[in-house]
Amino acid sequence: YHAIKEFARRWKGKHPIPYDMFYTFNYVAEEDLAWFWKPWFFELGYADIGIGEIKKLENRTIVEIVNYGGFPIPINLIVKYKNGTEEIFYEKMNVWKSGEKTLLIEIPKDGIQEIMLDTNIPEVN
Repeated sequence: YHAIKEFARRWKGKHPIPYDMFYTFNYVAEEDLAWFWKPWFFELGYADIGIGEIKKLENRTIVEIVNYGGFPIPINLIVKYKNGTEEIFYEKMNVWKSGEKTLLIEIPKDGIQEIMLDTNIPEVN
């Protein structure tokens, strides 16, 4: 919201190019967001994440999230337990900032019934 407002203020009545929007957003965020701009606007790819390998260890489970498409998107990993409860493990899209294609999420081991990704996040599947 603040970035759009600042962009509109800076460029009212002018003719900005996409880089002007990128630089304004970077300024408002006080961060270089090239890790986001580059894949979404300048590279071929798509938003597609999936569950890779699941390792069951002694007192925890490690779930591998794979970024198949290369675009940074947030992760909502939903874990449903046998007792009827569920827990969401949320990671912001900046977890892909370093360019890694996989992320490991640690969850408790006991009573897992189902592990899935939130389908409300727009992506290929």
